[in-house]
Amino acid sequence: LKRGDKKAVEEALEEAMAALQIEELAEKDTFVLAQRKLKRSVTKAFASLSR
Repeated sequence: LKRGDKKAVEEALEEAMAALQIEELAEKDTFVLAQRKLKRSVTKAFASLSR
């Protein structure tokens, strides 16, 4: 990994962690949105690894 790539991955992982820190998952819509945000963040992390 190059230095820039490492930073991009760390930022994406931070976003993923933030997406997981939801106080209440009572509403299914909220949970689905959190899953989408997590998936997007992980996809971004893997994309920056392959650059």
